[in-house]
Amino acid sequence: SLFSAFLLLLLFCLLFGLALLKNQRRKEIIIIVYLILSISFDYISEHVMDWFGLSTNFHIHNMWSFIEFIVLWIFYFQILDIKRIKIIHWISLVSFISICILVLLFYQSIFEIIKVHKIFSAIYYSFLSVYLYFQFLNKLDTHLLRKSLFWQNSAFFIYFTGNILMFLMVDYMFLGDIGLLNSWAIHNILTIIKALGLIIAFYINTRYYSENR
Repeated sequence: SLFSAFLLLLLFCLLFGLALLKNQRRKEIIIIVYLILSISFDYISEHVMDWFGLSTNFHIHNMWSFIEFIVLWIFYFQILDIKRIKIIHWISLVSFISICILVLLFYQSIFEIIKVHKIFSAIYYSFLSVYLYFQFLNKLDTHLLRKSLFWQNSAFFIYFTGNILMFLMVDYMFLGDIGLLNSWAIHNILTIIKALGLIIAFYINTRYYSENR
């Protein structure tokens, strides 16, 4: 199935990163932690209903969305160009946590599909990706394809901008359970693209070690 394919690719991405660990920097270590958590939550979400006789696994997806934002927030904070806008970065963290608390306290249960924090996360990380692309343009002497950050940023840009489109359009494109299945299929495809970008980044760090210090 598509789920098995993307889970295996994420696992390969993790093992590939671990195999090349000696050539990775702090931000790549955070990516490895991100992959471990992602694989763990995906596996749990696939089996939690059978394990505990539950009728939904939405709470697992909601918890992962929260953790994903935090881990990627730490990843982006390692990047010098992001530290230049660290006030905005800190505001995003406080805003995200506040939104999550308010939604859970007054509007929705963790056992329901919660889109607000997912959309916030997708919009913010899409914004950071575009911001970094502009910073790349200011460094025209840099060979972008030899920079691991370019591939990581591209992986997250495609993943999160794709998620924005999915959240905005899926309710209109699909209906009912079929719509839900199609939305997960789109999400899995985006995850596969993200994993491929991260695999390339791990390789780039090894192949062009001196250029990625």
